[in-house]
Amino acid sequence: MDGDGLASLAELQTKYPQITEDIFLDIDANADGFINEVELLVAVETDLLPAFITDQ
Repeated sequence: MDGDGLASLAELQTKYPQITEDIFLDIDANADGFINEVELLVAVETDLLPAFITDQ
């Protein structure tokens, strides 16, 4: 979430503090250690993550 299009577990936990390593690994479909935009969208669509709403 630093603008590179990928989120590490620590970065994802800044927006979703309830995310555990196990949930992160479930979301990380390609097992590269990062969550990309597609994986994030799938996680929201499948209720692994709640939709994050921002005022920005």
